[in-house]
Amino acid sequence: ILHRDVSGGNILILPRICGDDNGSYIAWCGVLADWEMSKPLDNVSGEARQPERTGTWQFLSVAMLSRSKEVEICDELESFFYVILYYAVRYLRSNIDDGIIGEWIYTFFD
Repeated sequence: ILHRDVSGGNILILPRICGDDNGSYIAWCGVLADWEMSKPLDNVSGEARQPERTGTWQFLSVAMLSRSKEVEICDELESFFYVILYYAVRYLRSNIDDGIIGEWIYTFFD
């Protein structure tokens, strides 16, 4: 199954406190939501048939932005990469000025 709309809003991650003999720890669980636009792999042809793309354009693969073909697994993986990149740059601590980070995010994703 291809999801066809991998984005930050469709990835839900929550912490769960677990315990064992060595103490307690946090385990992170994730779910990919909003499967309304998904398609089984056997229903996907090689050529794009729809004029409008599904998905959040900031996280679409380069091939999907050019509208040259139907979504493939590699496009889904590229979308996951862009989601991870966005949230890493946006929320991980660094010594880079917030203005520079904001400008880079705007330039890369918009």
